[in-house]
Amino acid sequence: MKVYQLVCVEFFLFFLTPTIEAQVARHERSESGEETRSGSKKEELHLCYFSLNHEKEFTVMEKWSKAHNQNLRDKKIIVHEYQNKGKSPEENFVAMMNEHMQKGISCDGLVISGHHTGSFFGSRDDSNKGLSIEMLEKLSCDPQYAEWFNKVNALWLQGCRTLGANIVAGNANAVNADFHTDRVFNVREEDNLNFSYTQLSQMFSEALDQSNPLSSRYMRTFPRASVFGWTATAPGEKARSEMSLPYFIANLAKVKNDSAPISVPTLSKSHPSHTQALVALLQKIELPNYQQGKLEKQAILAWLAHGQREKLKGLASNPSSFQNRDLNAVPAMYSSDPKELLPMQQTQVLTCALKNYTSPEDPIQVIKILEKKPNLIPFLINSIVSFLANDSPMDASSRDRVREILKHHQPILNFINERLTSDQVGVLKKVDFLTMLEEIEGKKNTAGRAKIIDSVKRLFTMKAKSNADGTLHSDTRMARSETVDSLLKIDALTPELATELASNDKRYAALIAEKLRPSKQNLKILSVLFDVTEDPQEIKNLNSHVNYLLHDLDLTKMRIEKATHRDFNAFLQHPKISNEMKAMHRALRGVRDSAGPVELRTVPSILETDLKNHDRNQEIMRRYFQNPGVTSYEKAELRSKLYDHMPIEEKMIEATERGIDTELYLSELQKIESEWHMTSLNTTYLKNNAYLKSTCSVLGWALTQAPRALKNMVSGS
Repeated sequence: MKVYQLVCVEFFLFFLTPTIEAQVARHERSESGEETRSGSKKEELHLCYFSLNHEKEFTVMEKWSKAHNQNLRDKKIIVHEYQNKGKSPEENFVAMMNEHMQKGISCDGLVISGHHTGSFFGSRDDSNKGLSIEMLEKLSCDPQYAEWFNKVNALWLQGCRTLGANIVAGNANAVNADFHTDRVFNVREEDNLNFSYTQLSQMFSEALDQSNPLSSRYMRTFPRASVFGWTATAPGEKARSEMSLPYFIANLAKVKNDSAPISVPTLSKSHPSHTQALVALLQKIELPNYQQGKLEKQAILAWLAHGQREKLKGLASNPSSFQNRDLNAVPAMYSSDPKELLPMQQTQVLTCALKNYTSPEDPIQVIKILEKKPNLIPFLINSIVSFLANDSPMDASSRDRVREILKHHQPILNFINERLTSDQVGVLKKVDFLTMLEEIEGKKNTAGRAKIIDSVKRLFTMKAKSNADGTLHSDTRMARSETVDSLLKIDALTPELATELASNDKRYAALIAEKLRPSKQNLKILSVLFDVTEDPQEIKNLNSHVNYLLHDLDLTKMRIEKATHRDFNAFLQHPKISNEMKAMHRALRGVRDSAGPVELRTVPSILETDLKNHDRNQEIMRRYFQNPGVTSYEKAELRSKLYDHMPIEEKMIEATERGIDTELYLSELQKIESEWHMTSLNTTYLKNNAYLKSTCSVLGWALTQAPRALKNMVSGS
């Protein structure tokens, strides 16, 4: 359906009578091949499994299906596992659809199981990429696969919060994305979770989103499927989660026929009423519309009943149930009332226009349509953010035009501001919203920044995970570290905020320090971190990050920015900064009389550790080579280390083109070469000699290519 056809669709659907609508639905099914000729039935009913964590659910249902098939004459239930280890879930999912389309079959029922945080994951996913609703949405938007999604009759989502989360009175954390992200991230090893903290935060932001709930996203993606899932913690292996589907089928049989048995005593046999209930749901699409609606209502009641261990007639409690009320089910999108169906259809069309557009005009049309239909904005905001974050050169023009329209699109801007204040959105997702908003408006959003900072403060008060020796566990370190990165991304980390964050745990000071890069602001932050740190080991850790910061210093640039250089000199006078760091600074400044060989030994390690900053390396080498305390052997050893790591030809070209004094290198290299002739030749020297020759030739080439001004600068004229 084209984007511009939405208005026609709206007019058409609003004025359809139920009878005509039913005829249209039957006509659509007939064209798709789902409705067979009178008297003919599908020979096979396919129940597809995607088990990302363990296969028990599939194994149980495969065994029980054999018992069901004993009750069937003209049908056969086939249960198949499609999550093959060694491939990502997305690869397996696409392979399954391609296979089905070649064979002319489909998944009449689909079960996706595993740990869930907005994406499914688990120990059977070797790729660690998971299976996300966003990926499924994108596949369903592909014309090649749209009809496959349209044929699924029932969808079971077996994992925590697969249908979003219930807002529970008195439980502020029920839909708090940061709380759940931190909670799950602290057990990621146990759950075989290999997502980063940022990825997990994004996932929970989507899973807990009440404005665009997961239930409606799955309804739009699988438009003819009844959808069953959980709204909090789902039953795990200890609770025998593999019995969820058998329990549900038993309850469905009981709802349909009160005389049907409610228990599932064995998997080797199946009561005919249980078989009939399962078959009815798997071939739901073949029923008349009113019977489909009735069956879906029965299925929803049965799903809820299998999570509520209530007393039944003649029984103390329901034997086919869990004691877990955190579950929900929704009918198929096409079973919805026309007034509810319309916005879902429109949303799906617009979602596909953003995720799988065929024309650069499609995303622009989406934004223009949203000006007239602001009620659809909550369902599409994440797709808009993803579209604008895409860095494909092919989409650059469309993205620029969309941003220009958004500058004057107040409903969308207002909704983004609402997202910035919602606990349902994780702090790292809020940073994405803030970046987008400030980019569109061309100014800082003070209220949004304040909310992000408040969220970060709360996050840093949560309990940290520790190793046996008392150091920060890698999970907590990664989580807090990525959060600091988000603050630096929007330039929101101030000395005052750093002090407050570090005061929550003595180990956070060094964690914050390791993210800092040389700047006047960061020198102040580092100073206050020393101020609030008393533990000797943590002071030592902080000093190690001063060393790292020295690695990143661009002394050539700092000579120009004299104020920053003065700030750095003042910073190094902090009483808690070690003598070693002060000695390092003296060495870098070339103070010949006070910097001896012992203190200078750390200079080669600086150069060897960080070889990306050519300007700074040149300055350090100048100081190092000019120091009388450094022997010729030490100079040669340093030169050898640099040759082992640095692509000299590229560095020399870069230096020459930028007007750096490359003559220093050549003169020092010549000195080293002559001094090495006086000692012993070895393979290291021969390698250096080869580099010397290539360096000289490259330098000559670079000088011929450099602009006249740079030639004059290099030659000194």
